Amino acid sequence: MKEKEKKQEQGTGVTEELNAWIPVIRPGLLLLGAALLLVAAAVLVWGFTGSLPVTETFGGFVTIPDADRGTEVLCFVDASRFYGAALEGHEARVTLGDGSVFQGNVSFYSDTPQTAQAHQAEYDIPDWMMSRLMAGDYLYAVGIELEESAAWSASQLASVSIVVREVKPISFLMR
Repeated sequence: MKEKEKKQEQGTGVTEELNAWIPVIRPGLLLLGAALLLVAAAVLVWGFTGSLPVTETFGGFVTIPDADRGTEVLCFVDASRFYGAALEGHEARVTLGDGSVFQGNVSFYSDTPQTAQAHQAEYDIPDWMMSRLMAGDYLYAVGIELEESAAWSASQLASVSIVVREVKPISFLMR
């Protein structure tokens, strides 16, 4: 055991311990600091390696099931905002009117944008659906192939959310 170094102040009789440990931070606070540091490191790693999906929601409707492709949902994308081919293969989430949700992927798109009237004639869309589906002058028809099928009727309205891109979380800090 080390000897304590002591200093005797002259004439006062007061003794100081020069090697004594001074408790500045309690062990519980050290543990809390270590935990916060670990969480900050995990968030930083996720910021560079993770991704956040950016989605757009469109009005769509269930088409008549095709033996080759299965059940699909058709939606129309404004040509001034998106290029149809850029969405091919992207993930999609379809919500039907009764609240049931299905996952799928963009399986096809029209080669050229057309007017709402041209799409209405091509896909035999009833008039009452037109205002709910068409938002724009020139539109791409985009088909969503669902991963699972269910018993539903054709021409049923649906809400289609397509993942248009993914961003790195760290990009929000770099702005």
